[in-house]
Amino acid sequence: QEGPTFLGFRPEDVSLTSGTNGPKAIVKVVELLGAETILAATLENGDDVSVRAPRSLLARPGEVIEFSVDPSDLRLFDRQTGIALTHIF
Repeated sequence: QEGPTFLGFRPEDVSLTSGTNGPKAIVKVVELLGAETILAATLENGDDVSVRAPRSLLARPGEVIEFSVDPSDLRLFDRQTGIALTHIF
């Protein structure tokens, strides 16, 4: 299928890292959900991401987080429909 696509992943597939030169994002919203925390953040290019983190994570809006995603967890989506097209690897 041809047309505009975007790369995506599930919030639970993200690992927070430090000092690995991974993608960085600025935390916009911290949502405490009991046993876990969901971070809504914005990448340096302006795209939004969601990250599932342990409850113990003490992040605040405006802080920069660094993360990684295993390539096997990456998905390609159709930009117009949002439908997952395939796994990348």
